[in-house]
Amino acid sequence: MKVAIKYCGGCNENYSREEVEKVIRKNFPDLEIFYSKPANVVVFISGCKKGCAFVHGTENFLHFDCKRSEEEIVEEVKRALWREKP
Repeated sequence: MKVAIKYCGGCNENYSREEVEKVIRKNFPDLEIFYSKPANVVVFISGCKKGCAFVHGTENFLHFDCKRSEEEIVEEVKRALWREKP
């Protein structure tokens, strides 16, 4: 399954956006991860609530904009992947 990761500009230096990607790569090693669409699931990682990374018109997506635990990230990704399965 293909997952695209799209980052915002990183205006919030207090939020390590890269941690979300590390958790996804660690817990889902079989996913093909890209930094552009098209993909089965798109993960938007923003540093704030403004959501600069978000691209309208995306159907199956996740949006992380604040610190989450590893368990929360894994559960959200699992739900998105489950929605994509035929």
